[in-house]
Formats: sequence, structure tokens, C-alpha cells
Amino acid sequence: MNAAATSAVRSRAASVTGLRLVIVAIALVPIVALGVPSEIPLEPRVFASILWVLCLVPAWHYFQLPERRRPPIPFLPLIGAVYLFYYPLHVVLGQSSVNYLFHLDPAFDYDRPVQYALAGWVALLIGYYGGAGARLNSPFRHVRPTDLGTLRTWGKLLLWGGLFFDAIRQVVPIPLVLRGLLYFTSMTSLLGIALLTILAVQKRLTKRERSTLYTGIVLMALLRAGSGLVSNVVILAITIFLAVWAGGGRLGLRWILIAALSIAAMIAMRSVAMEYRVRSWFAQTRLSLTGRALLMGQLLVSKVEAQGAPATVADGWTIVAGRSANLDLLADVVRQTGSTVPFWGGETYLSLVGFAVPRFIWPSKPTKTLGQDFGHRYGYLDSWDTWTSINLPFLVEFYANFGEIGVLVGMTIVGLAYRLLDNDINRAGQPLQVTICNLVLLVPLLNIESDFSLVFGGLFMNGVALWGLLVALSQLPTRRARRSWLAADPSTLGAMARWP
Repeated sequence: MNAAATSAVRSRAASVTGLRLVIVAIALVPIVALGVPSEIPLEPRVFASILWVLCLVPAWHYFQLPERRRPPIPFLPLIGAVYLFYYPLHVVLGQSSVNYLFHLDPAFDYDRPVQYALAGWVALLIGYYGGAGARLNSPFRHVRPTDLGTLRTWGKLLLWGGLFFDAIRQVVPIPLVLRGLLYFTSMTSLLGIALLTILAVQKRLTKRERSTLYTGIVLMALLRAGSGLVSNVVILAITIFLAVWAGGGRLGLRWILIAALSIAAMIAMRSVAMEYRVRSWFAQTRLSLTGRALLMGQLLVSKVEAQGAPATVADGWTIVAGRSANLDLLADVVRQTGSTVPFWGGETYLSLVGFAVPRFIWPSKPTKTLGQDFGHRYGYLDSWDTWTSINLPFLVEFYANFGEIGVLVGMTIVGLAYRLLDNDINRAGQPLQVTICNLVLLVPLLNIESDFSLVFGGLFMNGVALWGLLVALSQLPTRRARRSWLAADPSTLGAMARWP
């Protein structure tokens, strides 16, 4: 092993050690937080603290694995981090009624939901670790590695082709039957960015190719910011950081600083998102792609100039916290379900019917209205509101349908699904093509604040489409070689024929 490789290994080890220390520090937060006065009784806060620590168990286990056995993407650790953010966070910190949709009685309303959230996470871990030997045996397990030149070609085609389709999708009215298809084609830019980022981290790109990658990232960030959906920018940021990690990069001080600034910028975007949508989505004059990006930038700059950067981020955080307090939502659903609102009895899963059939094949396939149905059923929306959608997290959905048993069985199934995906497309030592497909398939699953069919319903079609894309791309080197073989002179052909 040469000096550069030895230095890279040591740097990676230091990065892992630093991340372990971060996990320990986060695990100690409840000890301090429990001493803060709160209207929430101590017992539910203790249960929330236990859940907090258990959410960190997958991350600790992941970083304890030897490098050669560690999956390229820390998928379950990320799920644990997101679950910690959506469920125990506010209760551990002693905050009640964070969700703006209703008011809870902190003395009584958190007892059962905290226990259900804890039981749901334990059930998920049982499903995940209990299904260690489960296999889908999908075609992704049989993909073979390819050469560096081919990977570079793939990355450029995916990046610029995806950006082209993403731009079209935002400026051209797309019929409903084609939206799902174009949504997938726009995801190809994420594939290209992930692939080229991994190659850049491994120092396998030229200076010109790195410049092309950075240009593509900036253009995609502008396109996604111009959509007005902060979640689109979050998915791009997570994909890039995970690609850096999968490529063997060291998440040192520089990357931590970049991550902190990125998070602050995305939270600040959330503070002006509503005004942006009013002025771009509902305005009579349609803005161009450049105009949308400029509008978002102008709104951010104006707010920072008027209130200052800290106040802008604080406003954004208030909105994010209010929308992400899923434990509050679970508490209200538990409070109403079975008394004023009947159990749903599995009705919310009807949208899974036909999940494997694209809309362009079945144009009359029922559209999803669960966000509206949920909001009206529990009184979160006025009767005249026919456009606002309220997210129904799948943990809350399990309870709203079947009660406690729904939480236990449903979360066990979710844990098993995570394990099946990890075992097939997130294996140590797998080809790079599979890792980038893994990123595109798994990153959207971090959206645990949505219903089951929305989170998992597209996995099959997206998996089939990604496999078809890999097959199509694998033909590019063959065709290029075939053309050069036909164009070669007879002496070269003879030499090739005599090659042993």
C-alpha cells in the first residue's frame, strides 16, 4: 500500500472515530434535557429518551463494522436519525403542542403515543435484524463491475439527460398519464451526480470533468429550488453527501461546515417558501426557470436584509418544527380514533392496488387523495378546503387503521422491507452502478412522514426502470466497440483475431 493510500485509510478511520463520538454526544442529550422544566410529565419524557437512544443503535452498529463489511450507504442509521427527529425530539426537549394544527393537553395526551412510537421502532428493529438472512435475489445482485471509461460516460449522459427532462417537466404542462414516467426520467440526473461525485472523491475524474460535475450540481440545485419544494433540494443534498461517503471520502471539518451551511440555507428557504409559491405557482404570469430561481433568491436576500440571517433561519425552523412534530400528530390521532373518529380498517391501503401499473398504461387509475381525506376526517382542514394536503406518516396510518396491533405488525413489515432492500442493493463491495441505483431508491424512503403507499408504492416500478436503464447503458460500450471493430483496417482485425 503506497503512502497516499495509507493516508486515505487513516483519514477515513479518523472520520469514523469522530462520527462515533458524535453519536455518543447525541445519546447523552436526554440526560441534560430531562432536567429542563416541562409541562409534560416525567414518565413519557423518559420513554421518549429511551426511544431517542434506540434510534442511535443502528448508527453505532454501522460504525462498529469493519470497513470491508460496511454497506456503502448507512441506510438504517439515517432512518434512525429521521425517526429521532420526527418522534422523540420535542418531547425529550420538553416542548408540547409544537404542531400548529391542534392543541394537546401535555399532562395526559403524550402517555400512549410515546409508548406506541417506542413500540413501533422496536418492532422495526426486530423486523430488520430478524430478517438478516432474507433475500429478494433481484437482478441487481448479478450486476458485474465495469471499466472507468464506461462509468464516466454513464455519469455524463445521466447528468445532462436528467437535467434536460427536469427542465422540461417544470416548464411544459405534462398530462397526468405521463407525469410518473417523466418523474423517473428526471431522477436520472441524481444518478449521474451520484456516480460522478463518487468518482471525483476517488480522484478518478479529470479537472474538466470535475468542473462539469460542479456545474451540473449548481444547475440542478437551481432547478429544484425553483420548484418551490424544499424537499427536492434536501434530496439532492442528501444524495451528494451519501455519494461522498460511499466513495470513501472523509467527512472532516470542511464537509461538516458545508453540511451545516446547507442545512441552514434549506431551513431559511422554508421561511419564504409560502410567499414564493403564491408569487410563482398562483400568479397569472408564468415565470421561466431562471425567473423562478431568481425569485427564490430575491425573497431570501430580502428577508435576510430585513430581519438578519439568524432570524430568517429561526423563522424557517419554527415552520419545520411545526410540520415535523409527528408525535403530536400521533397523539391527536390516538386521542380521536375510536371515540370521535372510527378506525379506518385498511381503507388507506387501497391506493396500493395497481401500484405496479404505470398510469400511461392504466389512464383511469385512481388518483391519490389521502392527504385531503386525512385532513378532513380528523378536522384539520375546513370543509371548503379542497387543495391543502396533510401528510399522514405511515406509523400514524398504521394506528389510524388497526390500532396498537397495526403499529406492531406494520412497523415489523417496514423493518423487513428495509432489510430486503439493504441485502440486495446495499452490499459491501457491490459494483458502483448498483450503489448509485441504491441511492436513488433508498433516499426517498427517508420520507417517513408520508403514508405507506406513497413511500413504498413506487419501489417496484422505479426498481424495474432502474434495471432497464442499467441494461440499456451496459450496451453503450458494446456498441462503441462494435463500431470501432467494423471501422478497423484488415491488419488490425487480423491482429485482434490472433490475440489469444
